[in-house]
Amino acid sequence: MSEHNLHTRALAGAHARWANKQSIEDRFWSKVKKTEGCWIWTAFKNKGGYGVFGVAHSQSGGPSQLMLAPRMAWTLTNGEIPEGQYVLHSCDNPSCVNPDHLRLGSLAENAQEMWSKRRGRPPPPLFGEDNANHRLTDEQVRLIRSSYPILSQAKLATLTGASESQIRNILKGRQRKP
Repeated sequence: MSEHNLHTRALAGAHARWANKQSIEDRFWSKVKKTEGCWIWTAFKNKGGYGVFGVAHSQSGGPSQLMLAPRMAWTLTNGEIPEGQYVLHSCDNPSCVNPDHLRLGSLAENAQEMWSKRRGRPPPPLFGEDNANHRLTDEQVRLIRSSYPILSQAKLATLTGASESQIRNILKGRQRKP
């Protein structure tokens, strides 16, 4: 069962269990400090600073279904999160649950946005023709690999305009992985 369906089932079960108690919405929003900008999650936060909300509770009283607070804020405000979508922050504050600061997007969008704002790790390097600084085309690299040892490294360097050390690195798999 997907994470999306688990969250949906947990919400439905939580609504039923809490029908005679405080509503799930009231429980959630009671853990939020609203300011003019960000609405700060004041309950438990994970090591990344994101709020964690216990949606459904087990018979023993402990949480049996946890949900990240920004996802819960989105769900309460806007409805279900479509499969494959993530809740992204426009404010870059992981503890913020202000619906005006949240939007849906892909994991790739989130990673690109994170890198463009100089947070987190850079995206992986680009290789071959995907790298703007490439000197050899993929076709030339295939020619180098298929022509050696018929043609010497020096002759391949002359034909392709590459250095002999670059030819050697390509042949040994240190550059332009096969």
